[in-house]
Amino acid sequence: MLRFRSPDRYLRSGAGAAGPGRRALGLVAVVCLAGLAAGCAQLEYASLRDYRVPGAAATVHILDSPETVGVFDPAVVRVRPGQTVAWVNASGDYHTVTFTDPSLPPSPGFGPGESFERTFARPGTYRYVCAYHRGMVGEVVVGGAPATPGA
Repeated sequence: MLRFRSPDRYLRSGAGAAGPGRRALGLVAVVCLAGLAAGCAQLEYASLRDYRVPGAAATVHILDSPETVGVFDPAVVRVRPGQTVAWVNASGDYHTVTFTDPSLPPSPGFGPGESFERTFARPGTYRYVCAYHRGMVGEVVVGGAPATPGA
């Protein structure tokens, strides 16, 4: 069952109820503060787009995208066998790294500011998606080529 509680309960002051104008002003203030907090959170996570995970050969950033909710950036990374790839969630949503190869377990869902790492032992091409947003796709190519520059 869904319940709705009137904001009047939270906007009373003193012994009597606030007038209609005062309630509206209080509600506007609450909405503005919530919007400001959400905007600050978005800025905080967006600043992770240049973060490189120590010890990882490549870092993939999960960024906000209006087309697919999120995007893996870069979409393709290249590493050598034995190297680690890290995914950093710099978006405002939860995501996963779910490999199309069922022998590789998926990441748990991870939220804004969190990360996931996997070390790739064998050469090959490992495709992955976000289980929550199937339009998000990426690929790890493990082979003799050097790690993706700048990733």
